[in-house]
Amino acid sequence: MESNNPRKRVCVIAFSPTVADARVLRQARGLALEFHVTVCGFGANPFPPEAESNIAWREIPHARWEYFALYPLRQLMLLPGMVLPRVLHWCEAVHSWTRAAEKVIRDGRFDAVICNDTETITLGIVAKRLNPETKIILDLHEYATRESDLSSVPFRKKFKSVCLILPLRRRLLKHHAPKFDAVMTVNDVFSELYPQEFGMKKPVVIMNAPDLPPDLPQALPVGETVNLIHHGSLGRYREPVRMIRAVGLCPPHYRLHFIFENRDPSLIEELKAEAERFAPGRVEFHPPVNPAEVTATIARFDAGIYILPPKSFNDEHCLPNKFFDFIVAGLAVVISPNPLMAAIVRRHGLGTVARDYSPEAMAEAIQTLTPQSVAAFRAASGVARMQLNGAAEMEKVHALVKGVLES
Repeated sequence: MESNNPRKRVCVIAFSPTVADARVLRQARGLALEFHVTVCGFGANPFPPEAESNIAWREIPHARWEYFALYPLRQLMLLPGMVLPRVLHWCEAVHSWTRAAEKVIRDGRFDAVICNDTETITLGIVAKRLNPETKIILDLHEYATRESDLSSVPFRKKFKSVCLILPLRRRLLKHHAPKFDAVMTVNDVFSELYPQEFGMKKPVVIMNAPDLPPDLPQALPVGETVNLIHHGSLGRYREPVRMIRAVGLCPPHYRLHFIFENRDPSLIEELKAEAERFAPGRVEFHPPVNPAEVTATIARFDAGIYILPPKSFNDEHCLPNKFFDFIVAGLAVVISPNPLMAAIVRRHGLGTVARDYSPEAMAEAIQTLTPQSVAAFRAASGVARMQLNGAAEMEKVHALVKGVLES
């Protein structure tokens, strides 16, 4: 660093296990090319000092018991917070992790603070109050007030969402989000709706695309067997059994492979039983892989597959990490008709979109995959990934941060 041109200092705050938060990792590493970056998050340090000297890690203590123990107090504080906005910060500050992150801000003298999701909004306001020259940026990873489907959840969880979480998010966004110097989000639908509902600046769209690997995976020869791959988080809510049943409706030369990040043993056993029932011998469960190895690992398969029923507004308008992983790995893509994913698949000629979210519709889509079509779709992904990748998205983040710092 040259003494006559010191690097600006940027703080990235995310109340999540940072080592598994691909979006935050890309933010930090991309911005560290020009700025001194401090990252506040949960869990182990994902930035080895010897390799990433421009990134400082500040682990934030996080205990789940504390969240539940302080839930009643947080709920009581929400009511005056609806009238007195300053109390909204106290709603969050009852937790030790909010207070720890606030100390980092107080001690850091940052030029810019990036707050990831609504849980960190009040920290941006604290940074602005401490130094009005500090630029604050909000990154909204979902549509925060429409994040969950509440129709099928237990009453206790529904009560918690309706009476505490969603009102708090709405109030935080309505009162505080317009004060941010810039906003980011994940797709065009959210970018249009957020300013209409909450009066904030129109968010810049930063899609969740991974970085291109140093050695781009090359398309392997396509044989008679079409190998489908699905990877990511495992949860009953996502109904992975739909993919198993879809493959079971296809001829035997279609095979399904799973790589799950969090391997819930009981759910894995349920899925294995479903696989044996609907597609015996044609569904394989692979061990988890390091996030940095996902692209190279899935590139060995022919096509990425994903069905996400639109149980919530966010599900309907999803553009998930795994979708872009398929593209960067150079795979054909076969997906449910979620409109934003479908638009990209059709625009770039990457694969096939099912007519609806049923296993039967997905089976029809899968059976359009032939060795010839898979080769063509993979070639199209190889072209599209030069545009739909993490470096291209980080250029937008870098331009946004640089722009607000110069304003």
